[in-house]
Amino acid sequence: MNKRTSQLLKLIDEKKELLRREKENFKRIETLQKVGIVGLMSSMFAHEVRQPLSTISCWGHVLKKLAGQSENSKEMVPLIEKMVSAASQAEKKITDIRGVLRTQEPKLEKN
Repeated sequence: MNKRTSQLLKLIDEKKELLRREKENFKRIETLQKVGIVGLMSSMFAHEVRQPLSTISCWGHVLKKLAGQSENSKEMVPLIEKMVSAASQAEKKITDIRGVLRTQEPKLEKN
């Protein structure tokens, strides 16, 4: 009887350990899913924001060229340069952030 009891206790402990590991694995899976969602969202955000910034920058270059050809529009050139610079800076920041998110891999604790 004593041997059987010790076997049952051992099985109960093993079951508890398996349940604990299962819970940890579910947490890891959840973390990986969240990281994947963040990556997908960052790509979508970058695409949606970069398109209008590129358009602003392009039209800014056109306006700068046109303003440079007209004597009455010389005061527009510095303002247009600021607009193009701001759009370029924003686009660079988005690219930098996206690059960081792409290269980072989820860090999980190892057992």
